[in-house]
Amino acid sequence: MRDDSVNLASALARQARERPDAPAILRGGASLGFRELDRHVWAAATWLARQGIRPADRVGLSLDGELAHLIAIYALARLGASALALPLSEPPPVRRRLAREGRCECVLTDRARALADCGPPVLGFDARAVCAPGAPIDPGVEVARPTAPWLLMMGSGTTGRSKRMAIGHGQWLARLAAQRALLPIGPGDRVVGLSPLSFATTKHRYLEAHACGAAVVLFDRAREPLRDVCRRLGVTVVHASPVHAEALLADAPRAPRPMLAGVKVLRVGNTTVTERLRARIRATLTPNLYVAYSTNEAGPLTVATPADGLALPGTVGRPAAPVEIEVVDDDGRPCPAGRVGRVRVRGPGVIDGYEDDPTASARAFADGAFLPGDLAEWAPDGQLVHHGRADDLMIFQGVNIEPGEIETAMREHPAVGDVAAFPVDSDVLRHVPACAVTLREGAAADEATLARYAQSQLGSHAPHAVLILPSLPRTANGKLRRADLAGLARARLNGPTP
Repeated sequence: MRDDSVNLASALARQARERPDAPAILRGGASLGFRELDRHVWAAATWLARQGIRPADRVGLSLDGELAHLIAIYALARLGASALALPLSEPPPVRRRLAREGRCECVLTDRARALADCGPPVLGFDARAVCAPGAPIDPGVEVARPTAPWLLMMGSGTTGRSKRMAIGHGQWLARLAAQRALLPIGPGDRVVGLSPLSFATTKHRYLEAHACGAAVVLFDRAREPLRDVCRRLGVTVVHASPVHAEALLADAPRAPRPMLAGVKVLRVGNTTVTERLRARIRATLTPNLYVAYSTNEAGPLTVATPADGLALPGTVGRPAAPVEIEVVDDDGRPCPAGRVGRVRVRGPGVIDGYEDDPTASARAFADGAFLPGDLAEWAPDGQLVHHGRADDLMIFQGVNIEPGEIETAMREHPAVGDVAAFPVDSDVLRHVPACAVTLREGAAADEATLARYAQSQLGSHAPHAVLILPSLPRTANGKLRRADLAGLARARLNGPTP
């Protein structure tokens, strides 16, 4: 992969020169300024180079400490090496497979015992010792114009094989330009991501925050409520998914003042954000809701501002340069406003394809454009209205059923929290529609009641099985494991697939 851009770590170096003592990291009662963070990164890059890490090497990251993880990402970028997350939350067989498929030369970890059987050589990384005052710094280790990607991501494939995505420095910088145009984030802001740093989306959001001169807030998500962190550290920007939003709503105090009153941007994305959820967020968390549409392959695409969301239900906003979005029909021709079609994306932030998977690449990439498999329409005023996935279409007895149609209806039931619709394959009926739900905290409902509700709302498009589960199975990146759900549903549909 060719990338003739500047090293993305230069964005941190620029802040270190221009705003040296401004906070870059807030953690507990401590603050780390941009100049000091940049020194940590230089020290870590020098240490990694002396351990034998070379430009274009692929390094797995299994790090428990988020500050260490952030320093390692920057240090590897500065070296021109590539980072791949191997989350400690995954069992050893999964980490071994990810490291093997990602062709990692070594694994960097602060939990060496847990990684002894990961596959590649393990390199213990004690960030406190490596970055201690007086640690050696060699400016010669920096690769000014890296040719290797800075980040490797593993996504789920339809065949069971992981799809590997590689994001270059220049592609990230193009995504940064789009994000800057879409969200009002700048110096003085304090940013929280509710997903762990092992998630690619959190890496992007934190590096974007630093490039904009904002501080990143690190805290123990399992032990410290977000509302307390926001109040204590003056958080102004929160990045969340709908699952996070539901958890925050369940935890919100019953008070007339919104729970996140001091937050100027609550960005919610990664999957569909229903109108009902949007209304509950505005009423209970903050009116400053920004609904984002993005993909791992292309980065940030659109964001609906608070004003957009109030004016046009279902909107995900407008694209910002350098992103180009088209809505096209099945023949690839642009659709007029008001007609639903398939999303097609172009721009310098779009990856070149999936590594070592020409079949998957041919399905999703064509003529320099990426097709994410989403359905949408243009509103007359230029906003994009998202209509769910195109490639999860179910055909039952000749009827086309979109999972989003079922999911939208089921989310309107007051007892339902998370929901996923999916097909159970059938040789005769092709796809038997089914869905799985979780219940809101304190809510009561049984599967028969929810099935009757679905029938009343959807008629012939209703699911033929409704499962109530404690949680929905998802990959480390938050993607639904629909095949697992289909296996569970077969028992409710009288045994094996008809």
